[in-house]
Amino acid sequence: MMHLRQPISLAIGRPTRVLIQARYSTEEQRQTSTEDQIDSCRRYLADNLPRGVEIDRLDIEVIREPEISGELLSRPGINEIWSGIAAKRWDLIIAEESSRFYRQTTFAGQLFNTAVDAGIRMVCPTDFLDTADDDWPERLNASQSQHSRANYYNRSRIKRALRGLWERGAAIGSLKAGYRRRPSRPATASSPADGPYYDEVDEALAVVVREVFDRVAGGEPPWAVAEWLTSIGFSKGSHGQKPAWSATNVIELIRRLDYRGEQIYRKRISKQQLTTGRSKSVRNSADAVLTRQVPHLRIVSDHIWYEANAAIDRRRTRQEWPTGADHPLAGKPRDSRGMLATIFVCGICGGVMHAEGRNEGGYRCARAKNYECWNRTTCLREQVHGAVTSAVVRAVMSLADCREQLVARVLEMHASGGDVAAAQRALESEESKLSGSIANIGLAIERGGDGLDSLVERLSTRERELKVVRSRLAELASRRQDRAAPPTADDILRHLESLQAGLLAADFVNSCTTVNKHAICNFNLG
Repeated sequence: MMHLRQPISLAIGRPTRVLIQARYSTEEQRQTSTEDQIDSCRRYLADNLPRGVEIDRLDIEVIREPEISGELLSRPGINEIWSGIAAKRWDLIIAEESSRFYRQTTFAGQLFNTAVDAGIRMVCPTDFLDTADDDWPERLNASQSQHSRANYYNRSRIKRALRGLWERGAAIGSLKAGYRRRPSRPATASSPADGPYYDEVDEALAVVVREVFDRVAGGEPPWAVAEWLTSIGFSKGSHGQKPAWSATNVIELIRRLDYRGEQIYRKRISKQQLTTGRSKSVRNSADAVLTRQVPHLRIVSDHIWYEANAAIDRRRTRQEWPTGADHPLAGKPRDSRGMLATIFVCGICGGVMHAEGRNEGGYRCARAKNYECWNRTTCLREQVHGAVTSAVVRAVMSLADCREQLVARVLEMHASGGDVAAAQRALESEESKLSGSIANIGLAIERGGDGLDSLVERLSTRERELKVVRSRLAELASRRQDRAAPPTADDILRHLESLQAGLLAADFVNSCTTVNKHAICNFNLG
C-alpha cells in the first residue's frame, strides 16, 4: 500500500472523525472479507498519523455492506454515506479500494466530487488514491477502469462456464417439478457430492406431472388443478417459494418444453441499467437463444403437450397483446398503477408512499430508504385501504350533491340500456362483418376456379358463426323486453344505504368493484 504524501491532519478541539467503509459482493461469499478490510484500513490509518499520535485520537465509525454488488447506485450502506457527506459527519472516509464504494465510474466520480466539495478527504490505499493529491481524478478514473474490466472478465468467465455445462448436457437453472438432480461426483467419506449436476426423471413425481397435463388437456381450469396439487402436497421444485400452487404455476408447468424432451436457454437475459446499476430481465435476440434435445427428460408425449397448451390458449380473452417496450405500462413502476398512486403521501415530508409487496405488506415513505426522511414506519395495506374506504363511503353517503349525482348517473345508464345495449352494438357490428364475409365468399364460389372446396368450408364456418351471433342478439332483445321499470330516486338511495356496511368492511379495490356491480347493475341495467 502507498504511504500518504500528506499525513492525516487532526481536527482542533475535537477528535478527527473517520469513516471506514467495507463491502464484499455476492460473488465473493466470504464473511471475513469485511473484517479483513476494516483491520487493513485501521493499520493504514495508524501508519499514516503524525509522529507520536495514536489511533485512539480518531473517532472511527464503520459501515459494513456484506453480500451486495458495488454496481448498484442505491444501497443501504452507500445511501448512509451520501447522507453523512451531506451532513459533513466525517473528516475522512477510507476504503480499501474505490470499488468498495462503487464499481461504476460515473457513480464513483459523483461520490468523490461531492465529498471533496464538502471538505471531506477520501482515501483508497490499494488504488493509491488520495483526494488530498491534485492527481486524484486521474487515479480514480484509472482504478475504476481496472475494476470495471475485472467485472467484465468475471462475467465472461461465468458465461463461458455456463455455456460449457449446457453443451455437456448438464443441469442449468433450478430443479423443475418431476425431476431429481444427480451429482456427477458422488459423496465420499472425505468430501461431499459435487457437480456438474445432471437431471433425470423421478418416476414417482412424473406420474403427477402426467396427470396435470391430462387434466388441463381435458378442460379442467388451471385454478382447480392448482388446488388439487396443493391438496396432495406436490413440490414445485427448487424454485418454489410457497408450497401452495396457483393457476399461474400450473400454466408455467404446462408451457415448459422440458416435459416433451426439449430445453431452451438464454431466452431472457439480464441487462444492467446504467442509471441505477440494477439488472433487468429482457428478451434475448432469437439467434442467441440456445436449444437442445433431451429425450431422457421426456415425461409426456408431443400430442398431450400440444393438447394441454392448446387448452390454455383457448382460455385467453386476448390472443395477442403488446409486449416489451410496446406495452403501454413498460417502464412504469408498479406503485404508479394503483388507485392510491400520487395520492397517498407521507405526513412528515410529503413524499409519496410506495407499496411494498405485491399481495401482502403495506406502504412506506419512498424517501426513507435514501435517508431523506426519518419516517420508516410501515402502514399495513389492510388498514390503509380500510381507512380510505371508510372515508370515501361516508363522504359519498353524507353529501347531498354526491347522492344526487349517483342517482342521476344510475338513471342515465338505465335510460341508455347499460351493458345490454353495449353488448348489442358489438354483436350487431359482428353480424355485419360476417354477412359481408359470407357475401364475398359466395361471390368467389360463383366465379369458380381453384380452391373451391376451401371456399365452401369457409362459407359453412361463417354461416355457423352468424347463427351464433344472431341467437345472442335474440337473447339480448328478449332481455331488454323483460326489463323492469326504472327505479325511483328513493329506491336508489335505499339500495346505496343498504350497501354501506358491506362497503366499509371491504377492501378498497373490492369496494370499488362492489359499487360498480351492486349500486348500478342490480337495478336491472343488464
